Amino acid sequence: MGRRAAGVALLLASLLNACDGASPLDASVGSGDAGVDAGSDAGPTDAGMADAGVLDAGPPPALHCAGGDLLIEELDPGVTLTLFNPTDAPVETDSGYSLCQQPLYVSVASLEAGVTIAPGGRHVFPWPSSFRPSDAGGEVALYSSGAFASPDAQIDFVCWGSGHSPSRKSVAEMDGDWSGDCAGAITGDSLRRIADTAGAGAADYDPTGATAALTCL
Repeated sequence: MGRRAAGVALLLASLLNACDGASPLDASVGSGDAGVDAGSDAGPTDAGMADAGVLDAGPPPALHCAGGDLLIEELDPGVTLTLFNPTDAPVETDSGYSLCQQPLYVSVASLEAGVTIAPGGRHVFPWPSSFRPSDAGGEVALYSSGAFASPDAQIDFVCWGSGHSPSRKSVAEMDGDWSGDCAGAITGDSLRRIADTAGAGAADYDPTGATAALTCL
């Protein structure tokens, strides 16, 4: 067969194949469409990854763990006073912390020097000998410095029973550390901060001392 005849035969064969089924070009286009569809369908499943991330975050921390400084966890007037560290860093109580029961002020270091409270930990200090040791009524304010009239320096406050006069309660109210009446008079072993509360009012303290100790970490 001559070269011309062979070329005609090859052309006819190609045309017949094109009529009988999809060409290689059609197949590649079909595969491409499938790839695009698959990629488009896969997109929404990425939201599942975001959802998983939210779930991994877990529940929000308890309210008593949201503070950025020490807090008063428990008071046993005339005996002990417990400070709790809700932060993720150790706190040295020699670094300017003071307690106030107006008009009296004592440095925390004077109660016990060289104390470092670990993250999520606590330390029990002796009750300041100059403070009123009454279960019937009183108050204690915790300060990060000696600026006792400053709401910024006052980092925690609690009053119980009939309260105390003169008082730093007005400073606590300006800073949002307290609102409303004092907690009840102490009827049990101590006055204790209730877990998952802001510690800013009477309902946030147990005057029987029976509530569980605070934990954060």
